Amino acid sequence: MEHKAIRIVETNAQRAAATGLRQAPTLAGYFFTREVCVENLRQNAKKTANGTPPQFKMLFLETKDACNLRCPPCYPDATFVEKKDCACAMNRIAEWKGAILAGKEAGIETVAVAGRGEPLLDANLWELAQFVRGEGLQFVLFTNGTLVNKEIAKWLAGVCTTVITKLYALEPQAHDTLVGVRGAWKNAREGLMNLLDAGMRGPNLGIDVIIAKPNETELPTLLRFARMLGIVPYFERLAPIGRGAKLNGNFVIQEGRVDEIFATLRGIDEQEFGLTWGFAQGMPALAYAETDKRMAAFHLDVFGNVQPGLESGRIMGNVRLAPGGIVEILENGRKWGQYYVPLAREAGIDEIKIAVGG
Repeated sequence: MEHKAIRIVETNAQRAAATGLRQAPTLAGYFFTREVCVENLRQNAKKTANGTPPQFKMLFLETKDACNLRCPPCYPDATFVEKKDCACAMNRIAEWKGAILAGKEAGIETVAVAGRGEPLLDANLWELAQFVRGEGLQFVLFTNGTLVNKEIAKWLAGVCTTVITKLYALEPQAHDTLVGVRGAWKNAREGLMNLLDAGMRGPNLGIDVIIAKPNETELPTLLRFARMLGIVPYFERLAPIGRGAKLNGNFVIQEGRVDEIFATLRGIDEQEFGLTWGFAQGMPALAYAETDKRMAAFHLDVFGNVQPGLESGRIMGNVRLAPGGIVEILENGRKWGQYYVPLAREAGIDEIKIAVGG
Protein backbone atom coordinates (compact mmCIF):
# COMPACT_ATOMS: atom_id res chain seq x y z
CA MET A 1 0.00 0.00 0.00
CA GLU A 2 2.63 2.52 -1.09
CA HIS A 3 1.84 6.22 -1.36
CA LYS A 4 3.87 9.02 -2.91
CA ALA A 5 6.40 10.50 -0.50
CA ILE A 6 5.11 13.60 1.27
CA ARG A 7 7.86 16.22 1.45
CA ILE A 8 6.18 19.02 3.40
CA VAL A 9 4.20 17.83 6.38
CA GLU A 10 2.48 19.64 9.20
CA THR A 11 3.11 17.23 12.04
CA ASN A 12 0.59 16.42 14.73
CA ALA A 13 2.75 18.19 17.32
CA GLN A 14 3.07 21.33 15.17
CA ARG A 15 -0.67 21.53 14.61
CA ALA A 16 -1.33 21.07 18.31
CA ALA A 17 1.13 23.83 19.18
CA ALA A 18 -0.39 26.18 16.60
CA THR A 19 -3.99 25.64 17.75
CA GLY A 20 -3.51 25.06 21.47
CA LEU A 21 -5.43 21.77 21.13
CA ARG A 22 -4.41 18.27 22.17
CA GLN A 23 -2.78 15.87 19.73
CA ALA A 24 -5.23 13.18 18.63
CA PRO A 25 -4.25 9.76 19.99
CA THR A 26 -2.53 7.41 17.56
CA LEU A 27 -2.20 3.63 17.66
CA ALA A 28 0.41 2.30 20.07
CA GLY A 29 3.26 0.65 18.20
CA TYR A 30 1.92 1.81 14.83
CA PHE A 31 2.87 5.48 14.73
CA PHE A 32 6.28 7.01 14.15
CA THR A 33 6.87 10.76 14.06
CA ARG A 34 8.13 12.49 10.95
CA GLU A 35 11.45 13.09 12.69
CA VAL A 36 11.90 9.38 13.41
CA CYS A 37 10.92 8.34 9.88
CA VAL A 38 13.16 10.89 8.17
CA GLU A 39 16.12 10.16 10.39
CA ASN A 40 15.75 6.42 9.80
CA LEU A 41 15.65 7.04 6.05
CA ARG A 42 18.62 9.42 6.21
CA GLN A 43 20.72 6.88 8.10
CA ASN A 44 19.66 4.02 5.83
CA ALA A 45 20.52 5.99 2.71
CA LYS A 46 23.97 6.75 4.10
CA LYS A 47 24.58 3.22 5.35
CA THR A 48 23.34 1.33 2.33
CA ALA A 49 25.20 3.63 -0.08
CA ASN A 50 28.32 2.27 1.64
CA GLY A 51 27.04 -1.32 1.59
CA THR A 52 26.12 -1.34 5.28
CA PRO A 53 22.83 -3.10 6.21
CA PRO A 54 19.81 -0.89 6.95
CA GLN A 55 17.97 -0.42 10.23
CA PHE A 56 14.21 -0.63 10.73
CA LYS A 57 11.49 0.29 13.20
CA MET A 58 8.77 -2.15 12.15
CA LEU A 59 8.29 -5.58 10.57
CA PHE A 60 5.10 -6.51 8.72
CA LEU A 61 4.18 -10.20 8.60
CA GLU A 62 1.41 -11.95 6.69
CA THR A 63 -0.52 -14.92 7.99
CA LYS A 64 -2.32 -17.53 5.90
CA ASP A 65 -3.72 -16.30 2.57
CA ALA A 66 -7.36 -16.93 3.55
CA CYS A 67 -10.26 -14.75 4.64
CA ASN A 68 -13.91 -15.18 5.56
CA LEU A 69 -14.83 -11.90 3.84
CA ARG A 70 -14.75 -10.77 0.20
CA CYS A 71 -13.80 -7.10 0.58
CA PRO A 72 -13.86 -5.40 -2.84
CA PRO A 73 -10.96 -3.05 -1.84
CA CYS A 74 -8.75 -5.95 -0.56
CA TYR A 75 -5.22 -5.05 -1.61
CA PRO A 76 -3.73 -8.58 -1.47
CA ASP A 77 -6.83 -10.18 -3.10
CA ALA A 78 -7.09 -12.83 -0.35
CA THR A 79 -8.75 -16.19 -1.00
CA PHE A 80 -12.24 -16.58 0.48
CA VAL A 81 -12.66 -19.62 2.73
CA GLU A 82 -14.99 -20.84 5.41
CA LYS A 83 -13.56 -21.07 8.92
CA LYS A 84 -13.63 -24.87 8.91
CA ASP A 85 -11.32 -24.92 5.89
CA CYS A 86 -8.48 -23.39 7.91
CA ALA A 87 -8.03 -26.00 10.62
CA CYS A 88 -4.57 -26.90 9.30
CA ALA A 89 -2.77 -23.70 8.37
CA MET A 90 0.59 -23.96 6.61
CA ASN A 91 3.25 -23.91 9.30
CA ARG A 92 5.37 -20.82 8.77
CA ILE A 93 6.19 -20.18 12.41
CA ALA A 94 9.90 -20.96 11.97
CA GLU A 95 10.07 -18.49 9.06
CA TRP A 96 8.35 -15.82 11.13
CA LYS A 97 10.61 -16.36 14.12
CA GLY A 98 13.68 -16.05 11.93
CA ALA A 99 12.41 -12.76 10.51
CA ILE A 100 11.56 -11.43 13.97
CA LEU A 101 14.98 -12.25 15.40
CA ALA A 102 16.76 -10.79 12.37
CA GLY A 103 14.51 -7.75 12.51
CA LYS A 104 15.25 -7.29 16.20
CA GLU A 105 18.97 -7.24 15.41
CA ALA A 106 18.17 -4.57 12.81
CA GLY A 107 16.36 -2.41 15.36
CA ILE A 108 12.64 -3.20 15.00
CA GLU A 109 10.34 -2.21 17.86
CA THR A 110 7.05 -3.49 16.43
CA VAL A 111 5.78 -6.57 14.60
CA ALA A 112 2.52 -5.88 12.77
CA VAL A 113 0.27 -8.50 11.18
CA ALA A 114 -1.70 -6.77 8.43
CA GLY A 115 -3.23 -7.98 5.18
CA ARG A 116 -3.19 -11.18 3.10
CA GLY A 117 -6.17 -12.74 4.86
CA GLU A 118 -7.77 -12.84 8.29
CA PRO A 119 -5.10 -13.60 10.94
CA LEU A 120 -7.56 -15.29 13.30
CA LEU A 121 -8.01 -18.04 10.71
CA ASP A 122 -4.34 -18.97 11.03
CA ALA A 123 -3.69 -21.58 13.72
CA ASN A 124 -0.12 -20.27 14.16
CA LEU A 125 -1.18 -16.77 15.20
CA TRP A 126 -1.24 -17.62 18.89
CA GLU A 127 2.33 -18.90 18.95
CA LEU A 128 3.47 -15.96 16.83
CA ALA A 129 1.96 -13.39 19.20
CA GLN A 130 3.50 -14.99 22.27
CA PHE A 131 6.91 -15.19 20.61
CA VAL A 132 6.81 -11.51 19.65
CA ARG A 133 5.94 -10.39 23.18
CA GLY A 134 8.50 -12.79 24.61
CA GLU A 135 11.14 -10.95 22.59
CA GLY A 136 10.08 -7.68 24.18
CA LEU A 137 8.52 -6.27 20.99
CA GLN A 138 5.17 -4.61 20.40
CA PHE A 139 2.56 -6.72 18.59
CA VAL A 140 -0.02 -4.97 16.40
CA LEU A 141 -2.84 -7.01 14.89
CA PHE A 142 -5.29 -6.09 12.13
CA THR A 143 -8.47 -8.19 12.09
CA ASN A 144 -11.88 -7.96 10.45
CA GLY A 145 -13.38 -8.58 13.91
CA THR A 146 -16.00 -11.11 12.84
CA LEU A 147 -14.35 -13.98 14.73
CA VAL A 148 -13.62 -12.07 17.94
CA ASN A 149 -15.80 -13.75 20.55
CA LYS A 150 -15.47 -12.96 24.25
CA GLU A 151 -12.77 -15.58 24.83
CA ILE A 152 -10.65 -14.41 21.90
CA ALA A 153 -11.13 -10.77 22.92
CA LYS A 154 -9.71 -11.50 26.37
CA TRP A 155 -6.75 -13.31 24.85
CA LEU A 156 -6.06 -10.45 22.42
CA ALA A 157 -6.29 -7.90 25.22
CA GLY A 158 -3.67 -9.86 27.13
CA VAL A 159 -1.14 -10.44 24.35
CA CYS A 160 -1.51 -7.61 21.80
CA THR A 161 -0.10 -4.12 22.13
CA THR A 162 -2.77 -2.92 19.74
CA VAL A 163 -5.75 -4.43 17.91
CA ILE A 164 -7.20 -2.68 14.85
CA THR A 165 -10.55 -4.09 13.78
CA LYS A 166 -12.74 -3.27 10.79
CA LEU A 167 -15.90 -1.23 11.14
CA TYR A 168 -16.54 0.53 7.86
CA ALA A 169 -19.90 2.04 8.83
CA LEU A 170 -22.52 2.14 11.56
CA GLU A 171 -25.13 1.36 8.94
CA PRO A 172 -25.05 -2.42 8.22
CA GLN A 173 -25.63 -2.25 4.46
CA ALA A 174 -22.72 0.13 3.84
CA HIS A 175 -20.35 -2.04 5.88
CA ASP A 176 -21.51 -5.28 4.22
CA THR A 177 -21.10 -3.73 0.77
CA LEU A 178 -17.49 -2.90 1.56
CA VAL A 179 -16.67 -6.38 2.93
CA GLY A 180 -18.64 -8.36 0.35
CA VAL A 181 -20.55 -10.58 2.79
CA ARG A 182 -24.12 -9.97 3.90
CA GLY A 183 -24.57 -9.98 7.66
CA ALA A 184 -20.88 -9.33 8.39
CA TRP A 185 -21.62 -6.00 10.13
CA LYS A 186 -23.39 -7.73 13.03
CA ASN A 187 -20.40 -9.96 13.75
CA ALA A 188 -17.88 -7.14 13.28
CA ARG A 189 -19.73 -4.86 15.68
CA GLU A 190 -20.07 -7.67 18.21
CA GLY A 191 -16.33 -8.31 17.93
CA LEU A 192 -15.60 -4.66 18.63
CA MET A 193 -17.92 -4.67 21.64
CA ASN A 194 -16.16 -7.79 22.95
CA LEU A 195 -12.81 -6.01 22.71
CA LEU A 196 -14.23 -3.04 24.61
CA ASP A 197 -15.66 -5.38 27.25
CA ALA A 198 -12.21 -6.97 27.58
CA GLY A 199 -10.87 -3.57 28.60
CA MET A 200 -9.26 -2.44 25.35
CA ARG A 201 -9.31 1.27 24.52
CA GLY A 202 -7.19 3.71 22.55
CA PRO A 203 -4.29 3.90 21.99
CA ASN A 204 -4.45 0.10 22.06
CA LEU A 205 -7.70 -0.28 20.13
CA GLY A 206 -8.57 1.17 16.75
CA ILE A 207 -11.09 0.79 13.96
CA ASP A 208 -9.80 0.46 10.42
CA VAL A 209 -12.00 2.34 7.94
CA ILE A 210 -11.44 2.47 4.18
CA ILE A 211 -12.72 5.75 2.74
CA ALA A 212 -15.02 4.88 -0.17
CA LYS A 213 -18.32 5.94 -1.70
CA PRO A 214 -20.53 3.40 0.15
CA ASN A 215 -19.51 4.85 3.55
CA GLU A 216 -18.66 8.45 2.59
CA THR A 217 -21.69 10.00 4.31
CA GLU A 218 -21.14 7.78 7.37
CA LEU A 219 -17.62 8.96 8.14
CA PRO A 220 -18.43 11.94 10.42
CA THR A 221 -20.80 9.78 12.49
CA LEU A 222 -18.26 6.98 12.64
CA LEU A 223 -15.56 9.40 13.82
CA ARG A 224 -17.80 10.66 16.62
CA PHE A 225 -18.68 7.07 17.56
CA ALA A 226 -15.00 6.18 17.89
CA ARG A 227 -14.06 9.27 19.86
CA MET A 228 -16.91 8.87 22.36
CA LEU A 229 -15.91 5.24 23.05
CA GLY A 230 -12.19 5.99 23.33
CA ILE A 231 -11.30 4.13 20.11
CA VAL A 232 -8.62 5.40 17.72
CA PRO A 233 -10.13 6.03 14.25
CA TYR A 234 -7.74 4.76 11.58
CA PHE A 235 -9.48 6.15 8.49
CA GLU A 236 -7.38 5.38 5.44
CA ARG A 237 -7.28 6.16 1.76
CA LEU A 238 -8.27 3.28 -0.54
CA ALA A 239 -5.15 1.73 -2.09
CA PRO A 240 -5.48 1.16 -5.87
CA ILE A 241 -3.76 -2.25 -5.84
CA GLY A 242 -5.03 -5.84 -5.67
CA ARG A 243 -8.80 -5.84 -5.91
CA GLY A 244 -8.73 -2.12 -5.23
CA ALA A 245 -7.21 -1.51 -8.67
CA LYS A 246 -10.32 -3.00 -10.31
CA LEU A 247 -12.91 -0.88 -8.50
CA ASN A 248 -15.14 1.55 -10.39
CA GLY A 249 -16.89 4.77 -9.57
CA ASN A 250 -19.31 2.99 -7.25
CA PHE A 251 -16.46 2.64 -4.75
CA VAL A 252 -13.61 5.01 -5.59
CA ILE A 253 -13.57 8.61 -4.37
CA GLN A 254 -11.33 11.04 -6.25
CA GLU A 255 -8.03 11.95 -4.54
CA GLY A 256 -8.94 15.61 -4.05
CA ARG A 257 -12.26 14.69 -2.51
CA VAL A 258 -10.51 12.40 0.01
CA ASP A 259 -8.36 15.35 1.08
CA GLU A 260 -11.55 17.36 1.59
CA ILE A 261 -12.97 14.54 3.73
CA PHE A 262 -9.86 14.53 5.91
CA ALA A 263 -10.18 18.31 6.33
CA THR A 264 -13.83 17.93 7.36
CA LEU A 265 -12.99 15.20 9.86
CA ARG A 266 -10.23 17.32 11.37
CA GLY A 267 -12.71 20.14 11.76
CA ILE A 268 -15.00 17.82 13.73
CA ASP A 269 -12.11 16.71 15.93
CA GLU A 270 -11.04 20.28 16.64
CA GLN A 271 -14.47 21.76 17.23
CA GLU A 272 -16.14 18.92 19.11
CA PHE A 273 -13.34 17.00 20.84
CA GLY A 274 -10.48 19.48 21.27
CA LEU A 275 -8.18 17.19 19.28
CA THR A 276 -6.07 17.92 16.24
CA TRP A 277 -3.59 16.35 13.85
CA GLY A 278 -1.36 17.30 10.96
CA PHE A 279 -2.67 17.44 7.42
CA ALA A 280 -1.03 17.07 4.01
CA GLN A 281 -2.44 16.50 0.55
CA GLY A 282 -2.30 12.82 -0.32
CA MET A 283 -1.87 11.73 3.29
CA PRO A 284 -2.56 7.99 3.66
CA ALA A 285 -4.60 8.00 6.88
CA LEU A 286 -6.19 10.24 9.49
CA ALA A 287 -3.49 11.66 11.81
CA TYR A 288 -0.84 9.70 9.89
CA ALA A 289 0.53 12.30 7.46
CA GLU A 290 3.97 12.03 9.03
CA THR A 291 4.32 8.24 9.28
CA ASP A 292 5.87 6.84 6.09
CA LYS A 293 6.24 3.06 6.28
CA ARG A 294 8.70 3.07 3.39
CA MET A 295 11.19 4.95 5.52
CA ALA A 296 11.07 2.70 8.56
CA ALA A 297 9.65 -0.79 7.86
CA PHE A 298 10.15 -4.01 5.97
CA HIS A 299 7.65 -6.67 4.96
CA LEU A 300 7.78 -10.48 4.78
CA ASP A 301 4.87 -11.66 2.66
CA VAL A 302 3.11 -15.03 2.51
CA PHE A 303 5.29 -16.09 -0.44
CA GLY A 304 8.55 -15.51 1.43
CA ASN A 305 9.38 -12.25 -0.36
CA VAL A 306 11.06 -9.45 1.58
CA GLN A 307 10.10 -5.90 0.61
CA PRO A 308 10.79 -2.43 1.99
CA GLY A 309 7.76 -0.69 3.48
CA LEU A 310 4.46 -2.49 2.96
CA GLU A 311 3.48 -3.84 -0.46
CA SER A 312 6.09 -1.63 -2.18
CA GLY A 313 6.51 -4.12 -5.03
CA ARG A 314 10.32 -3.98 -4.63
CA ILE A 315 11.49 -7.49 -3.78
CA MET A 316 14.86 -7.60 -2.01
CA GLY A 317 14.96 -11.40 -1.90
CA ASN A 318 13.07 -14.51 -0.94
CA VAL A 319 13.76 -16.21 2.38
CA ARG A 320 13.00 -19.63 0.89
CA LEU A 321 15.47 -19.18 -1.95
CA ALA A 322 18.34 -17.23 -0.38
CA PRO A 323 20.96 -19.68 1.04
CA GLY A 324 21.38 -17.46 4.10
CA GLY A 325 17.65 -16.77 4.47
CA ILE A 326 16.40 -13.53 5.96
CA VAL A 327 19.79 -12.58 7.42
CA GLU A 328 21.45 -12.71 4.01
CA ILE A 329 18.72 -10.51 2.52
CA LEU A 330 18.78 -7.87 5.25
CA GLU A 331 22.59 -7.68 5.18
CA ASN A 332 22.74 -6.93 1.45
CA GLY A 333 23.24 -3.22 1.99
CA ARG A 334 24.03 -2.43 -1.64
CA LYS A 335 20.70 -3.79 -2.83
CA TRP A 336 18.76 -1.90 -0.16
CA GLY A 337 20.68 1.21 -1.21
CA GLN A 338 19.10 1.00 -4.66
CA TYR A 339 15.80 1.64 -2.88
CA TYR A 340 16.73 3.97 -0.02
CA VAL A 341 19.02 6.46 -1.79
CA PRO A 342 16.43 7.42 -4.46
CA LEU A 343 13.70 7.48 -1.82
CA ALA A 344 15.75 9.88 0.30
CA ARG A 345 16.10 12.20 -2.67
CA GLU A 346 12.37 11.96 -3.41
CA ALA A 347 11.65 12.87 0.20
CA GLY A 348 13.84 15.97 -0.08
CA ILE A 349 16.69 14.83 2.15
CA ASP A 350 19.95 16.68 1.49
CA GLU A 351 21.87 14.54 -1.02
CA ILE A 352 25.24 15.69 0.38
CA LYS A 353 24.39 14.03 3.67
CA ILE A 354 23.55 10.73 2.05
CA ALA A 355 26.49 10.54 -0.31
CA VAL A 356 29.03 7.75 0.17
CA GLY A 357 31.15 8.63 3.13
CA GLY A 358 29.01 11.73 3.82
